[in-house]
Amino acid sequence: MDAWRLIGVTLATLVVVGTFLPFVRTAKWWVRILDFPRTQLLVLGCAGLVICLVAMDLRPVWVQVLITLLVLSIVIQAWRIAPYLPIMPCQVRDAREQGITVRILVANVLQSNRNSARLIALITEHRPDVVLVLEADQRWTGQLKELFDAHPHQVLKPQGNTYGMVLLSRLPMQGSEVQFLTDPAVPSIRAILELGNGQRVLFHGMHPRPPGLQERSDERQDSDQRDAELVLLARQVRKHPGPVIVAGDFNDVAWSYTTRLFQKLSGTLDPRKGRGLFSTFHARWWFMRFPLDHLFHSPHFTLGSMRRLPAVGSDHFPILVDLCLEPEAVRQQEPEPLEQENVEDAREIVERYSMT
Repeated sequence: MDAWRLIGVTLATLVVVGTFLPFVRTAKWWVRILDFPRTQLLVLGCAGLVICLVAMDLRPVWVQVLITLLVLSIVIQAWRIAPYLPIMPCQVRDAREQGITVRILVANVLQSNRNSARLIALITEHRPDVVLVLEADQRWTGQLKELFDAHPHQVLKPQGNTYGMVLLSRLPMQGSEVQFLTDPAVPSIRAILELGNGQRVLFHGMHPRPPGLQERSDERQDSDQRDAELVLLARQVRKHPGPVIVAGDFNDVAWSYTTRLFQKLSGTLDPRKGRGLFSTFHARWWFMRFPLDHLFHSPHFTLGSMRRLPAVGSDHFPILVDLCLEPEAVRQQEPEPLEQENVEDAREIVERYSMT
């Protein structure tokens, strides 16, 4: 029983620390990385609680305090992920039969992955209108050229630093540009797409640096740059009066404060809410998967479907989303309200990054 007590105390301590430490408002990578494994901490917390209740003497005050904190941690973790479970209300309405549809496929291909045929086969099978490929270098861009006939409109920004990206579209583009919101080595793509009815849609593709990334200086990257890029893009999106789609690998989970702040600042909706986690990373480690690849959109759209596609040799699963443009949806779908506190937090994030 001593071994089980040790396991129970260890699990409880790890879960409690992993739950409460992210409440500290800091960009330190070793704090922000704890935003990711909420489902894992929830499972470990439940296991730790059972072990503690069965194997430990519950009379000591320190045990009662530990179990109380553990129960509170379990509640907090469940509360964070609950909005994304199918038992909860959907933030985005299901699409009706009428309306103009657009199908988007987002794939972080893993630059070192050489199995381009699997991705090309998926794209050929599902026939998306828009394809956003992340971590595309020159080799990947060359392999994707066989899709150019079916997707005659392209924005190509291949790079060898894992931040290259390629945007392919069946829909005409009425202007596009490559932006560098925070770093000359980290691009994002902005394009105006024209739907079949002539309606123009602003599309943003992005892939900011992740927290915890090992730099050449042997110092790990904090989340300042990622957070600032999300805020700057959200401000751009909010200024646009028409339909908007934002997609990419945010290197942040759906439930983090920064991603929720992005939603409030941009006025966008998350089709995940009420439908499932759709965890896209890590494709090889089923026990350590997080929803890192996202698609957010303005209230002009409803959802036809959202699917995680089979693995293509990358550490990310591709994600496929069918949106339907419905003008009346703007009056029926409300983004989360933007509070003054959110505006101040966004300003502090940008100022903090500008001083680094």
